[in-house]
Amino acid sequence: MKIHLPLTLVVFSACGVGIETPSPVDPVTDPDPQLQLKKPEQRMLIPNRPEELTGIPCDVREVLQAACAGCHAQAVYFGSFSTRADLAHVSDRAHERVTSTTAPMPPYGASRQLTVQERVVLADWFAAGAPAGTCGALTAP
Repeated sequence: MKIHLPLTLVVFSACGVGIETPSPVDPVTDPDPQLQLKKPEQRMLIPNRPEELTGIPCDVREVLQAACAGCHAQAVYFGSFSTRADLAHVSDRAHERVTSTTAPMPPYGASRQLTVQERVVLADWFAAGAPAGTCGALTAP
């Protein structure tokens, strides 16, 4: 008994629809679960009451100062920021770029790249709603 398949089914099968192919290795997502990044979700910064902290957590500020302030604290590029309040305007986009393998931040070719551990620090902070800390604003180098 012969089975006749419609041409559209054959074409879709030949195109690979429904067939999963293994994705390339993601250099940012390390197989070590301690170093895996949390991907961005829709969220807002956690608001502060006036009596609460308003700075940037010191570990986050250290990464931002070392890798980001050279361009973003000086308003060299769109998305300038130096305080936590400034980051409210770019936090979702910054989180996407910090965890991206196709359009990372800092961009490919930048003189300073983030280490996996630094990406984890920033990604975790953004995923938690960018809570306030005790360290101050970024300074232009």
